[in-house]
Amino acid sequence: MTTLSVDKVSVQLGPRPALTDVSLSLKGGDFIGLIGPNGAGKSTLIKSILGLVPSTGTLAINGRLLAKLDAPERAKLLSYVPQERDVAWPLSVEKVVALGRTPYLQPMRGLTDRDGARVEEAMAEADVLVLRDRLLSELSGGERARVLIARALAQDTPILLADEPTAGLDPSHQISLMKVLAGLAQRGRIVVASLHELSLAARWCTRLVLLDRGRVAADGAPQHVLTEANIAEVYGISAFLQQSAKGLIVQPLDTI
Repeated sequence: MTTLSVDKVSVQLGPRPALTDVSLSLKGGDFIGLIGPNGAGKSTLIKSILGLVPSTGTLAINGRLLAKLDAPERAKLLSYVPQERDVAWPLSVEKVVALGRTPYLQPMRGLTDRDGARVEEAMAEADVLVLRDRLLSELSGGERARVLIARALAQDTPILLADEPTAGLDPSHQISLMKVLAGLAQRGRIVVASLHELSLAARWCTRLVLLDRGRVAADGAPQHVLTEANIAEVYGISAFLQQSAKGLIVQPLDTI
């Protein structure tokens, strides 16, 4: 079983701390929703795990320190869906998704049949098969988001990190994506996604980590994290909460 250990990780960005002593223990099968207001540290935590921002503390996968892994090793363990989607690559959708297979390619050789099959599967999962011949630069923001998700799926790593993956998607594609991510976790992957949509986080994630000003304010099952008190304290809003047969329903109501 894959494990990811985050032990007392802190990040300083400019004059203020972005993360302070964040500790989490994740295992295969976890679908973690990182929630919290803007500036809480969600993106910074994801980037610290990826090694994209300098941090203190310890980060380890299966007991191996991430700091000691080279780029090819990391690429076989961690895939990433970035928040930034203003890309202008003059590449077809199919070629962009195929970039996810780069860590597995032999020097001077193209995609194998297995690579090609995984690219097809990833495009189908992200619902971009009909876009395969379109240039990425010609797509809408929501379409680009789905292509970048497909690229991460094609990378086929035990850990997938996604920074606001549902932003810009219509409700149907938001739900479809959350189903895909939940399915990856059910098959033994670790999935970590920063989310602003509390209703999606409550419905699909197995565990929520509520961040507030760079610290963990709550960590646990959705119904234990998304309480009236926690939502009021961290977000400064009131919300309607109801447990249903399909999970917790969360509807923000008003500022406090």
